[in-house]
Amino acid sequence: MKKSSLILCLGAVAATGAARPPSQPAQTHSKPPKLEWHGAFSSVAKPHSLIVADAAAWKSLWAKDIGSGAPPSVDFKKYVAAAVFLGQKLTGGYDVLFSTVPAPGKRGIVIGYREKKPSRGAFVIESLTRPYAIRLYSKPRGRASIRKLP
Repeated sequence: MKKSSLILCLGAVAATGAARPPSQPAQTHSKPPKLEWHGAFSSVAKPHSLIVADAAAWKSLWAKDIGSGAPPSVDFKKYVAAAVFLGQKLTGGYDVLFSTVPAPGKRGIVIGYREKKPSRGAFVIESLTRPYAIRLYSKPRGRASIRKLP
């Protein structure tokens, strides 16, 4: 009896081991870059938009208009940044909604955006804000421009 019980136990252990999938090697993927930043407090008091296509302009934009921390790392050989500043608002609840796919233009791409406003009766911060958003797009062959959509 002891011998047959031992064989049954070994068989059960072998069966459960065989039911497990083989372990997968850890996959290493490079982390995709962050593509978009939003905030309610910039230093830009009047509505303004611009395209940033190089590291020096990026560093200047971040230091002058965002004013908090070091600028994120961006590979400007692959990307351009569209930056939209909505200017000073009396409350919170405003945001910039970028189009995910730029439209073709005469000499490059046109990046569209809409201004999101707080809905009537929404709870918002009762403070002066200066909302902004920045989004990275693949570097076009021509130029990139920004246009507010209706």
